[in-house]
Amino acid sequence: MAIIGVMHLNKSSYLNAFYRVRGSMAFVAAARAVWLIFKDEEDKSLRHFNFLKCNLTGEALGFSFRIEEKNIVYQEGTMIPSMTEALAPAEVKEEKKKERAKTILRIAFENCPELPAAEVIKLGLDDGIGETTLRTAAKSLRIKKKKTPEGNWIWYI
Repeated sequence: MAIIGVMHLNKSSYLNAFYRVRGSMAFVAAARAVWLIFKDEEDKSLRHFNFLKCNLTGEALGFSFRIEEKNIVYQEGTMIPSMTEALAPAEVKEEKKKERAKTILRIAFENCPELPAAEVIKLGLDDGIGETTLRTAAKSLRIKKKKTPEGNWIWYI
């Protein structure tokens, strides 16, 4: 006999994924296998089907897919994020973005001590980093800002 339950995760992103299934670990603990479907962070049309718990076998492999005109199209060769990464609390994801922003800034200023602010911000946006996150990272790296006589902003180290 097989019993299939379909449940939604609660919105408490600060909780471990095990506790987000209907707000209780009991549902996950009772099941032999728990699989989750979630959207890709960068490509919102891509879905990942990955295990949260599987004690019937070794580590199970997930897959990625898209729904196109009532058809499921499997996406070959996509990197499926781990459940820890995919369902990480918002603060953890934001911290990863801040670290990525710092890396972008370090590379940008490696060979050039000053850059136009618009250019630096474009570098961040091209890599999926918002302006606010980039400014926060710049502040933590002690990157200074000044306005030129023409009215443009320059970031410098």
